[in-house]
Amino acid sequence: MLPYVAEKRVPLIAVLSGSPALRTQHHPYFFTTTASYADEVARMVRNLKAVGSTDIAIVYQNAEFNRPTLAVAEKVIREEGAKVTASRPLEANGADAVAVAQGLAALRPHAVIMIASGPSATTYVKAHRAHLGVPIYTSSVSIGSSGLKALGDDARGLAISQVIPYPWRATTPLARDFNLEMEKLGKPVDYDHFAGYINARVLIAGLRAAGKQITPVSLKEGMEKLSKLDVGGHTFSYSPDNHHGTNFVEITVVGPNGNFIR
Repeated sequence: MLPYVAEKRVPLIAVLSGSPALRTQHHPYFFTTTASYADEVARMVRNLKAVGSTDIAIVYQNAEFNRPTLAVAEKVIREEGAKVTASRPLEANGADAVAVAQGLAALRPHAVIMIASGPSATTYVKAHRAHLGVPIYTSSVSIGSSGLKALGDDARGLAISQVIPYPWRATTPLARDFNLEMEKLGKPVDYDHFAGYINARVLIAGLRAAGKQITPVSLKEGMEKLSKLDVGGHTFSYSPDNHHGTNFVEITVVGPNGNFIR
């Protein structure tokens, strides 16, 4: 989409992906509202180092779109002063998950960072629990609510990095507003809905900054004026040279009922 929005001069604000490929070059009409996968991996490694886990293995889904993230993960682990014990590919359907888990078990890593989603992720977590047992860290887009349900008790203890603030504890004006709106609508409070809500708040701020005569170009310029945007306890910073407004990441752990614990 990036060449298209550049050609049409229409801002693209907020995407689900934290792919490093979207951030390698400055794009005049592209704005992100979440941290990158590199930011997520860095937070994972810092958490692991804090408890003395410095030998880290990587399991990654064997697909073209995951390979750039793998390279970033390996680089970040080394930069953070930890060691890449091994990097092992995983088929998209997870058919080789047991073999991968058994192979890593022989290497005795302190923890595993998993770069995968869908069937490969859930299948690997089950195999990991049976054959390896060390902590698993994975990214915000790896396992959704359906994946947690499929994993059942195997999901317990899974560490997942989050690029959206915790939505269930209304400790900020942003979270309180969101919880009230969801209660009025009878909708569930979760990360997906909170992400959409935050993206809408950022877009509204950009529209206000664009002035009375809103055009695609004035919206772009309005977004670039948001150098100190606070949407109720969650902050962003944009400028003409920086269209990536936040690097917020925190680690959550899946609890006994499939809920997230900070």
